[in-house]
Amino acid sequence: MTIRVNLSAGFGLTQNGGGGWLRLARDCETIGYDHLVVADHLSPGGATAFASLAAAAAVTSTLRVGTYVLNNDLRHPVVVAHEVAAIADLSGGRMTLGLGAGHMKSEYDQAGIAFDPPGRRVARMAESATVLQRLLAGGPVTFEGLHYVVREHEIREPDAAPVRLLIGGNGTTVLRTAGRLADTVGFTGFAPNHDGSGVDITHFTEVGLAERITVARVAAGDRWPLPIDVLVQAVIVTDRAEVEAERIAARFKLPVEAVKSSPFILIGSTASIAERLQDLHARLGVSSVTVFANRSQPDQTERTMAPVIELLA
Repeated sequence: MTIRVNLSAGFGLTQNGGGGWLRLARDCETIGYDHLVVADHLSPGGATAFASLAAAAAVTSTLRVGTYVLNNDLRHPVVVAHEVAAIADLSGGRMTLGLGAGHMKSEYDQAGIAFDPPGRRVARMAESATVLQRLLAGGPVTFEGLHYVVREHEIREPDAAPVRLLIGGNGTTVLRTAGRLADTVGFTGFAPNHDGSGVDITHFTEVGLAERITVARVAAGDRWPLPIDVLVQAVIVTDRAEVEAERIAARFKLPVEAVKSSPFILIGSTASIAERLQDLHARLGVSSVTVFANRSQPDQTERTMAPVIELLA
């Protein structure tokens, strides 16, 4: 199995009046991206996740669409299940639901939503994931937990189009939850601060990623191996890798060697990046990487990765 490449956009239909978004979706499919995914934030011009994904699915035929990741605290899982099921049915089963516990306190404050301690948010997300899996599997669902109660609710037939569940993060509890429940485990290389004011870059090296994979693997037990996705923070195609590594190291406040060895940063020629990804697949079991689109010039990242995708194929 070759490693797959996903494109993450921090925008959706709001970009260029929607035309740019639909063009991006079509181009992603043509180039050979596996997924086009959107983030979920309440920032100005932020992605309208479900509308954007439905539109992208409607103008493509093979491209998978999804969230990376949906903030669980912003919606009840029953509501999410209805939205996701509709996109899965529209796309013929090309929907991936990426779920997270939320981490930006400023969004919560602006929306008047209580920003609970990390343990409570993660526990709520885990419970939500269970509810979502049962609802999306089809048939009536009754569930009574600490955070959610569902009584004899049904949204689809058991033979409806399947939905993949991705749970992504870096913290131990999140990754254990992903190992127990998810179809794909996403690794970010950073963890939110406890007060929600920002993030801490941890486990950013290959050794760190291997340790985090072990956390998910142990929790998964007999379910392992599971697909592993790495959320790449920067991609730079260049013949001046050393110079760019120093620049990125200053940006992330990391040692240069940590940047050069990080699975979360790809720097070098097209061929060397493709070789690096195949090496991560062979040694750590990484099955896909997700790269960020440039918000102001989305085709910049999209086209940059095109020759890498061609080599991987």
